[in-house]
Amino acid sequence: MTAPRTSSAQAVVEVEDLEVRYHGGPEPAVRGVSLRLRPGDGLMVSGRAGAGKTSLVRALLGLVAHRGLVHLLGEAAGAPSTRARIGYGPQGERFATELRVTETVRAATALR
Repeated sequence: MTAPRTSSAQAVVEVEDLEVRYHGGPEPAVRGVSLRLRPGDGLMVSGRAGAGKTSLVRALLGLVAHRGLVHLLGEAAGAPSTRARIGYGPQGERFATELRVTETVRAATALR
């Protein structure tokens, strides 16, 4: 007999067959991404410029149109209930460059 899953085993990020295309372009920026992250899991995304790293993150947050399943914290990507729980610092945005990461997060939280 298998023990039932607890809430700690539930996916924080769940993606199945994600695809992102911009302006109906012939080639997708992201294609065929599937992943499942549970509490405590980590993920590092790396690649050359134009590989789709930012497009992946934007799709996870529901900021760009996409195909495939994308759930964040149990809700569909971009759900209002998750927007207040997730921070996103776009590439190229400069914010408190002299601060450590924890200090930057505290400052951004205080501004909110």
